Amino acid sequence: MKKQSHVVIQAVKRSKWLIVVLGLGLIVAFVYVLQTPEYALYRISRAAARRDLATFYSYVNLPAVIRSIEDAENSRRIRESARSGWEALASTIESNVGQVLKPQQLHLVQREIEARFRDTRLPDPADAILGNLLATRDFFREATVFEIGSVARRGAGALANLEVHVPRLNRTYNLLLVLGKDERWQIMGLEGLATTLDEYARDQQHYLSRYNEQVLEKLAQFLECRASLQYEEKLLGLRQSLILDVTCRNLFPETITAIQGQVTVTAADGGLIKEWPLSMKAISWKSGEPLRMKRTVIPDFWEDTENVFTDPKIRVGFSAQELRFETGQTLRPVTRYEDIQPVN
Repeated sequence: MKKQSHVVIQAVKRSKWLIVVLGLGLIVAFVYVLQTPEYALYRISRAAARRDLATFYSYVNLPAVIRSIEDAENSRRIRESARSGWEALASTIESNVGQVLKPQQLHLVQREIEARFRDTRLPDPADAILGNLLATRDFFREATVFEIGSVARRGAGALANLEVHVPRLNRTYNLLLVLGKDERWQIMGLEGLATTLDEYARDQQHYLSRYNEQVLEKLAQFLECRASLQYEEKLLGLRQSLILDVTCRNLFPETITAIQGQVTVTAADGGLIKEWPLSMKAISWKSGEPLRMKRTVIPDFWEDTENVFTDPKIRVGFSAQELRFETGQTLRPVTRYEDIQPVN
């Protein structure tokens, strides 16, 4: 009986030691995890989800990140200057790399982050202060999904894959988060940003071209227009004039309040004879209705007006370039990506 009791006591002692060892192991493992870059990225993700700015800033070395962004932008400008043959400008830009960060820039970047945390957007009066950071700001403003992938150690630091999705362009861009450790792991910069911004700029231009093509196609599809010119003489031939007559039908479902376009006159061989703008404002052009625009044009720019415009082979056309609707929407080709509006 005493022997059995001794065995039980020994087993209990061994179990206690095993629990202690396991507990110590879990503590060590937990402490190790807290010191990994993966844990820092987890805390950053949690902070972003919870709108916790204090925690976010504690794991992001913002001045270092901004300097890495400026280096990427300077790298892009140097390449562009070299391609353009502006070596002197390139050397000037290169000499500016590594300059002290402007306090105003840091303040504006912080405001951008805080606005993003509040799901608001700042106005753009401080673009001159942001300087090289503008393209990066626009890129991250348009992005909506950020996914952090695998982490790899590099020397005393680490790199983490970051996927950035821009829905309008239907593109996902890949970057590397650079992490370093002092008292804790922090994001110190971005690698691959210069290449990503170049890709983003090309995608913007491609999207802009496709948008303008769609706008022009829609203007031609939903506006049926015909135009004619009639030559006229007055005062015994001392005054020559042309009567321009343009009629369009509105096939859009919305009421149009203003129209602007271009009249073109081409010869039989397709050569352009003349073009000039034509517009009407403050109108109420309802869906399905015709709109007539009639103008008298004094052709002081042709020497042989009568022969040109009595030629039955000439072609007169009108193409709309801008419409404004009662809803407040404007439909027109644009020159800047920022001015693009949805085409319904």
